Amino acid sequence: LQNPDPAYFPNPSYLAQQPNITGQMRATLIDWMIEVCQDFHLKRDTLYIAVNYLDRYFSVVPNVDIKDIQCVGASCLYLASKMEVTLNPFDSDINPFDQEVQPQKASEFAKITDDVCTAEQITQMELQICKVTLSFSDHSLTPTLGLEVQVDPVTLYTLANSYMTFWDKFVNNCLNAASV
Repeated sequence: LQNPDPAYFPNPSYLAQQPNITGQMRATLIDWMIEVCQDFHLKRDTLYIAVNYLDRYFSVVPNVDIKDIQCVGASCLYLASKMEVTLNPFDSDINPFDQEVQPQKASEFAKITDDVCTAEQITQMELQICKVTLSFSDHSLTPTLGLEVQVDPVTLYTLANSYMTFWDKFVNNCLNAASV
């Protein structure tokens, strides 16, 4: 846990291989991503994961066209929101133990881009991000090896969050069994 894998780090000088993207453009894109996270009530970690995906994508794919950067940002957020599904804190009718919580749909991310990109473009970009950034490939799903995906490094937060989620479900199941 103390020595993270360098595969998760973006190239610190990747802007040099991106002639169409400046540091100011990246900052503007991240500001927009922050606003999207606020609008969708996503966790702070979702933003951090999305920015990591964004920087890793820009590190690996040279010469990203300027018209595609908002689609890349939306796709990174879409992918990260799948990793960190959250509840809307303002919706008091939702009980996290009664139903499965669903992430935002690609169409919602397309709508928040003011239709700069479509839901299909977001999902296609998500697939490309997975292939080049997350070491995911079409042939990595095999019957003997299972799914071999490098997604996120294990952190104390993700371990604690997973443990607490399982604990909450266990307590809820015990309470339901006792009331029957």
